[in-house]
Parts: sequence; C-alpha cells; structure tokens
Amino acid sequence: MRKNYHNITLTDEVESFVKNYMKENDIGLSDTLNILILKGIQNIKELNGVSSLSNGIEKILSRLFYLKVLMEQLYSDFNIDEPSDPKISIGLKKIQDKVKKSYDE
Repeated sequence: MRKNYHNITLTDEVESFVKNYMKENDIGLSDTLNILILKGIQNIKELNGVSSLSNGIEKILSRLFYLKVLMEQLYSDFNIDEPSDPKISIGLKKIQDKVKKSYDE
C-alpha cells in the first residue's frame, strides 16, 4: 500500500542526489525515495549491530588485558619459595583492585 505525502521539502544536496539516483536507475521519484529511505533504515540497523559487536570486542579485550596483567604478575612472582592460596593472597587482591580501577576509568 502506498500513501501520498505532499509538501515534502528536500535540501538542494538531497534533491541533487535523488535526481542522480533516478537517472542512474531509470526509475521515478516515488520509487527512488522508497528505495533510498529503506536503504537508510537498513544501514542504521546494520550500524547498530556493528556498534553492539564493537562493545563486545571491547569487553573481550579488557578481559584479555586483565589476564595479561595477572600472568605477568604470576611470572614475576614465580620465584616464591612456598605456593600461596590465591583466595587469600594479599598481592593478588592488590592486582585485582588495580585492574578493576583501570576498567572503571
């Protein structure tokens, strides 16, 4: 179903783009506007999906950074004479607090 909208105003830039698209694709104004609007909506949805993926990647990278810091600390402390319990390790708590602060910033 199509609705008829009157009094639509286009900027010169948009009008030029629409006219070029009409010529290139040999279609009328209504079809051109419908196609361009649908493409714009689809692009916005895809951009939102990409943004969501980007946020997920940032979380993964921050966790990798956390693991890297813990591993570096482990190797630097590897020469400990007696193994310690990680649940009560004061040094490990300090590292965790330091890394958590870096996440918040």
